[in-house]
Amino acid sequence: MKNRVTNLMTVLGMTFLIIMASSFQLSAQQKQSCEDVKTCNNKEWSSQKSADEFKTKQYKDGNVVLTEMIGEYLFPSGIDATGKHVIIQTFGSGEQSFYWNAQEGVTAFEGKGTKMAANGKVAGDFLNTDFPQGTAVTGGYYSLDDQEWTFLGINPEYPNLTSEDYNSVWGQSDDGSTLVGLQLFDGWSATAFKWTEDGGYENIGDDLPLDSRASGISRNGEVIFGWTSHEFGYWMPVIWSNDTYTLINGEESGEVMAASAEGNIVVGKADESAFSWSEASGYETFGSYDDYPTIVMEDGSAFGFTGVFPPPVRRAFYRSPEGSMGTFNDYAEARGMENAQAWTFYSVNDVTPDGNVFIGAAINPDGNDVSFILDFNASSNPEYTLNLSVEPQEAGEVTGSGVYEEGLSVEISATANEGYSFVNWTREDGTLVSSEATTSIIMPANDYSLIANFSVDIVYYTLILEMDPENAGEVTGAGSYEAGEEVNITAEVTGYFAFDNWTNEMGDVVSEDVNTIIIMPSQDLTLTANLHSTVGISDVLSNNIFVYPNPAWESITIKGMSEKMTHLNIINAMGQTVLHSVLTSEKQTLDISELSSGIYMIQITDGLRIIENKRLLIK
Repeated sequence: MKNRVTNLMTVLGMTFLIIMASSFQLSAQQKQSCEDVKTCNNKEWSSQKSADEFKTKQYKDGNVVLTEMIGEYLFPSGIDATGKHVIIQTFGSGEQSFYWNAQEGVTAFEGKGTKMAANGKVAGDFLNTDFPQGTAVTGGYYSLDDQEWTFLGINPEYPNLTSEDYNSVWGQSDDGSTLVGLQLFDGWSATAFKWTEDGGYENIGDDLPLDSRASGISRNGEVIFGWTSHEFGYWMPVIWSNDTYTLINGEESGEVMAASAEGNIVVGKADESAFSWSEASGYETFGSYDDYPTIVMEDGSAFGFTGVFPPPVRRAFYRSPEGSMGTFNDYAEARGMENAQAWTFYSVNDVTPDGNVFIGAAINPDGNDVSFILDFNASSNPEYTLNLSVEPQEAGEVTGSGVYEEGLSVEISATANEGYSFVNWTREDGTLVSSEATTSIIMPANDYSLIANFSVDIVYYTLILEMDPENAGEVTGAGSYEAGEEVNITAEVTGYFAFDNWTNEMGDVVSEDVNTIIIMPSQDLTLTANLHSTVGISDVLSNNIFVYPNPAWESITIKGMSEKMTHLNIINAMGQTVLHSVLTSEKQTLDISELSSGIYMIQITDGLRIIENKRLLIK
């Protein structure tokens, strides 16, 4: 194993450039420690996002098919050579990534996905709880089918874990056979490595005097690119090919950030400007100190972003093969995107080898952050009619009807009117399509009809029944009912009372029948069963019960009650119960200070029948 020393200037230089020059690529050793909410690049992200939170939207803009994979400003980091599969990173700790394809939309998985190979292998980093020396972040590849990461294994030259991270993967060849990245050792020391399934680790950075990192690899796997440290702490751009390394422009500071698909040309970031390099043309600068190239094509055209910090500073640029600089808006418009100038393109991050399908992040014309795919070479498929209807017709509204190309993803939406609820989308033959009011369909190769089905909302209203006087009996029939429903109500009268009528809240007589049927209105309703007393003031029975004082002023005492005497009512001359008490002993004192002067009847019952009546005078 080679002994290497990283001085303080190198560490500081690495830290500074990781933050400044590579904020769009988050290295394993720079992962933040966040709790439930992550605040990274001035954006708040929940610690885990469900794929259900994201809705894919696809539409045609001029000659371009544009797909909004996610309605969020994230970092689409890799697209496979076919343009059908994309890996999307979240800013921050790298605890979660997303995979997207046109058929299934967004799928979330744990770890930091970096690149997507044509064979479906995802390269990146993950939290390895099975690492021999304890839990550590390690490089590996992720299987979308098995939903699990595979560790690359222990690097024989660097077997020991000397920090929280062991190593990290930064690039992958198109066929998935070669992965490249950074191997940590001795704390902050690092060396670039190449890994293949057959050959295992090759520490390609060990021939360099100080630290290094392989930041990526050309799609054909021939050229690896990245940086190496200078003795004064800054980075220098470097490539590896044909089993050797080449320092770009000698002592020039910076980093190689992208290579063309065949590896014939690379681009990167230097102190004063961006640069391109090839064996044929040598070292050429372009742009400014604030330009960061992310893509280079075989013809020398390049793409990237201006401004390392998050929006609104960051903007996507295009450099022509002749060297002129322009905006990605102008480039997209020139290639047939009619509304290109209405967009704010933050960055373009990767492209298919043919230069036709780009991924990146932007603000769409509606002012929303999106992570997108632009297909400049979408096939001109036949167009068919999508017809949307509502059942029942008055139940709601639908959007999305129109003429669309075969294979296009179309967003449809249904909105319920008051009194109705959305149920599902079905075909005309009743086949279920979706239970989501807003969903996307893939336009088939024929005219297509869908029905938005709604149900009538059942509204229940409350019927309240009361009795006056309150303790003269019971009422039945109260409850919750639909408007128009027939409800049977009745009043059961006890003691010396007789039923008069039913009245509503306004005092209007509703019925004079003790048992009656009402039609429930479209509102809550309160009805009162009105009764009158059949006991006169002179109906005095035995002298077994004593009431004193009588006449009374503030209170009275009742004495001589038996166990069966459980309730007492004081009734005024109008037959209304003005005081009620539960009797608990043979002798009981009651407060009558709130009663007006006059003659009253004391009525003692067993809860149902009247047992005794006594006359009471209150002065």
